[in-house]
Amino acid sequence: MAVPRTHDGSVGRTSRSGSALLPVLSAVFAVVIVACLLVLGMRYADASGSFGDRVGEVLGGDSGAQGGSTQDDPRTRELVLSQANQFMIRINTYGPSDLDKQDKMPGYVQRVREVITPKLDVDFEKQVTLAEQSVAQAGLARSIQLYASGLESLDTDIATVLVTGAISQSYPDPVKDGRIEYEPLVFRYEVRLVKTDGTWLVDDFSPVKGEVAGEPTDAVPSDVPTDPATVDPSSGAQSGAGSDVVQRYGQIVAKRAVSISDAVTTLDTCGFPAAADAGDATCAGAPDALASAVRTLNNSLAGAANPDSRVFVGTPPAAISDLVRATQDAADSVLAASAILDPSCVSGTTSRCAAQRKALVSAVDNLVTGLSGWESIS
Repeated sequence: MAVPRTHDGSVGRTSRSGSALLPVLSAVFAVVIVACLLVLGMRYADASGSFGDRVGEVLGGDSGAQGGSTQDDPRTRELVLSQANQFMIRINTYGPSDLDKQDKMPGYVQRVREVITPKLDVDFEKQVTLAEQSVAQAGLARSIQLYASGLESLDTDIATVLVTGAISQSYPDPVKDGRIEYEPLVFRYEVRLVKTDGTWLVDDFSPVKGEVAGEPTDAVPSDVPTDPATVDPSSGAQSGAGSDVVQRYGQIVAKRAVSISDAVTTLDTCGFPAAADAGDATCAGAPDALASAVRTLNNSLAGAANPDSRVFVGTPPAAISDLVRATQDAADSVLAASAILDPSCVSGTTSRCAAQRKALVSAVDNLVTGLSGWESIS
């Protein structure tokens, strides 16, 4: 049976319907940023050597690829690279224009499913509802810019491609026309493809560990205390591996959770989600104070996991990878809810204002619940 060709020239399989929305009041008001959909079912790569070296070898033609004539076939190489790029573009490109009347994104779902295997689709289906909610409730728009891609290996029916780029996100400006742009998040991924019924489809993807010339790879971030009394000497603090990395992440979260807790206490004192006193300056600035504390937490976690950052700690071990991702997702939800909260709605009594305050409190509750999972680590 012929495989349908998509509107942009790549090939893929047919689509299915999207997942149902999760209940908003179950504390899911999610905004998916750099790590949500990008980390679907990911297995952290244990690649050795710097990423720059690996990309240099790939783009220079010394990829170590196997597979004889398949490797030398320009058409096959082109198809594999095209599908890997299309996957990264499609899974990271969506926004309000993709919503239908039921607040679903069927076009987005179809575009992604055309270039992935049924195996990866299982993980995608679990996460797509979060993306739909973030667009419908927070007005999230997401886009991507590819920097480079190179073929790492190619066999008869299995291929690996390295892709680098940056993901951008924006939200509606609550004060004036336009959108608020967040700083792009640079990514570096290894994309695995398999040939399925004659078509190259993405089967898995994972972040690439690597080094940047002149940058430390085992640096202690400013979030992490260096006082020996605060570090377990049995953890191997100088190795940057295993339990030490887990402990460092726990210390980052514990430190940032203090300011978040203070901001949440202020919200409670101001009576949220009820309308606050219009003349209380502390209450008027409470949502911004909370957003600042949450943004600092998110940036700290992102820097700790980014090999290019001077505060790089290490790739989150499997023991905490889900917890890190869940914390970042919950933090994104708070930032999205804060972004759409009109300043006048802190004390406004309209139904619109009440809904905005309620959305913020729901997102905060979700984050607080997520932070409690770090107590045994920190």
